[in-house]
This record gives sequence, structure tokens and C-alpha cells, in this order.
Amino acid sequence: MTKEEKWVVAVSGGPDSMALLHKLMKQGYTCIVSHVNYHMRESSNDEELMVKDYCRENNIECFVKHYQSKDSGNFQHNARNFRYAFFKECVEQNGAIGVAVGHHLDDDIETYVFQKQRKMMSDVVGLKEFTQIKGVKVWRPLLNETKKELVEYCEKESIPYSVDQSNFELTYTRNKIRHSIENRDLILEEMKAKRVEHSLIQEEVDSYLSMMNEHVPLDSYRVIPDSVRVLVLRVWLLAHDVDVYDSSIRFFEELDRQILLNNAYHEFDSVQLYCDHEILSLANPKAFKFTVDSADDSEFFSISGSANQGIMLSDEDFPLTIRSWQNGDKIELCFGSKSVSRYFIDEKIPRYQRKSWLVIENAVNEIIYVVGMGCDVHHFSNNPKTFVVELNLS
Repeated sequence: MTKEEKWVVAVSGGPDSMALLHKLMKQGYTCIVSHVNYHMRESSNDEELMVKDYCRENNIECFVKHYQSKDSGNFQHNARNFRYAFFKECVEQNGAIGVAVGHHLDDDIETYVFQKQRKMMSDVVGLKEFTQIKGVKVWRPLLNETKKELVEYCEKESIPYSVDQSNFELTYTRNKIRHSIENRDLILEEMKAKRVEHSLIQEEVDSYLSMMNEHVPLDSYRVIPDSVRVLVLRVWLLAHDVDVYDSSIRFFEELDRQILLNNAYHEFDSVQLYCDHEILSLANPKAFKFTVDSADDSEFFSISGSANQGIMLSDEDFPLTIRSWQNGDKIELCFGSKSVSRYFIDEKIPRYQRKSWLVIENAVNEIIYVVGMGCDVHHFSNNPKTFVVELNLS
């Protein structure tokens, strides 16, 4: 790392983040401040104003975003997604390396206890100095300093800071852990020993991870030893930007059981995990839809092709809609109607390919062509002049 690097600094206004900002500035880093106002306390607006004033006095560019979410449920989870999306936006807009956050040694210990109590799987014991979260490089420079030391630093350097009163509430699990830890030195030694043990396991995990891409033959997955297979699964998902930080060991054990049975499906936000036809896959399917007014000038059609690609089109068919397959799609064949989903089953098309499978719909919403199947009975010809170019969107 060089001092010429530009970093977004996540500043809440508490002593941790204010000390972090001051230390990085003092060390010569170019800093840009990112502040989220959650409007959860009466003091939220005062904290925002304090951060803005400090940035203005020190000629630091400051970006503020006000929390808003339509998602119900876990506030901590939703707020985390919101702020990291904001961090990513700030990083990209300002050409920064990543985001620096004020996690300290006490946070490190509390995270370890949290992982232990929840029996969570993790690619690291406690917190890691450098990591990747939601596509953003995250740096934690303060992991060797305690909260008490950071408060003392702020006092010594006359750095303004606010105290988050919610830290004294026992509503959240993390706060309960924070106030229940008695012998931090003992836990710290235990955590260090666990890290040594974990690093040895991680070497074995990495050796298996190197042979896994987005599509993994199930035979390759099955040969991974039971002792590390669920950990390999977790790291594999993380490597493909799947957020599993809050998932428990039990969740991965159940997912692993389903995968071994060649019958697994799970949605992680926009990423979908499939396991069928002896293939374990991750997919991020995007719906495709395109309107064609004429076959003559369209990249989807050609004057030559295989017999199965031939189609006889009339003016009444236009405009055509070329789109992704949907549940309920059927096509009329010479022996009757057949659902496209049945075709998938008969031809053993893996699930990860189905969401992006293309069909052609005519002006009256009839499916007249399915990639791989060919055209319907009403558009069949022994001497077609038009052929579909079968694009594979998977």
C-alpha cells in the first residue's frame, strides 16, 4: 500500500471512525468521507452535521446518504446492505481503492464470540484486515487498537465525536455479547489459537476451491472430504459474490445434503444455486425480451441453417417477440401440445440453463419456436426460406 492511494472512509461520527479518519489523514492518505444517516435516534441529524463540519474544516470531500428501505424484517441486515451499496457507489465515483472502516480489537473479539455462539461458518476467525464485501474492498486498519484507546486518542487530539446510545441497549445480539464478555484477554488468546488452526484448514479448502468454477460436476464435489466440504461450499459462494455472512453451519449442512442428493435449489438475492443432472451450478439469469418487426434485417434470422432451425413466417406473425422461457409456455407440435418445461425434463436440460432459454412468440402470443425443439406445426415447411440463429444466453 502507498500513501498516494485514495480511500473512502466510512464515518458514523463515533470515536472509532473519527479516530480512523484523523489517523489516515495524518499518515498522508487521500480520504473521502461516506456518512449514512439512519434517522434512528434524535441525535442522528446532529451527528451528520458534526461529520460535515469536521470535513469542511479539514477540506475533506463528504458524501451523505439518508437511509431508506422498503424491505421489512432485520434492520441490521437491511442497513448493512444499504451502506455497502453506498460505499460501492462512492468508491466507483471517486476512483478509490475501497472503503476503510473503524472496526477495532473489541469488535474483533466480539465477532469471534458471535461466530462461536451462533456456530457460524466463516472464511476467517473474527475479523480480517482486508476483505471483500459486496464487490467492495474493505480495509480495517484499527484491529490492533481497543475502543478505549481510540476514545483516548480522540480526547488527546481534540477530535469531536458522538456516542451511539444504542450501544448501551441490549436489543441486538451484538450488544448483548458486548456487555457480557468478562475476560477479553483469555478470549483473545483463544481466538489467536483458533486462527492458527483455521489457517491450516483454509489451505485444504483452497486446494479444492481451485477446481471449482460456476458449473461443477457433482462427482468433483462429492470427492471433497466431509471435514471441509461445507466450508468449501461457503467459500465457493463467497467467491461468486453471494452474501452468506449471516448463514449458519446448519444452513450449509442442509444445503450440502441436498446437493449430494443431486436435488438442490436456493435463491441468494439475484444469484441462484442449482444442483440437478449431476451438475452443481450458480446462475444469475436475466430476463431477455426483444421485438422483431422483420426477419430480413434481424440478427436472429438467417437464410440458411439446419432443418430444425427452419421456420415459415407470414406477415401476420409480426411483430415477433424473442424472449426468455416462462412457466406455462407451450408449443403446438404435430402430435399435440407440449409444454417447454416437459421438453427440458425429457432432454435433461440443467436448471441453470432453463431461465435463459429462448422462445419466439408471434403477434397473437402463440409460441411458434423454441430453441432446440424447432418451430410449431403451423410454421413448419419442408423447404423453409428462413432459419433461426440459435443464440445461447446461458
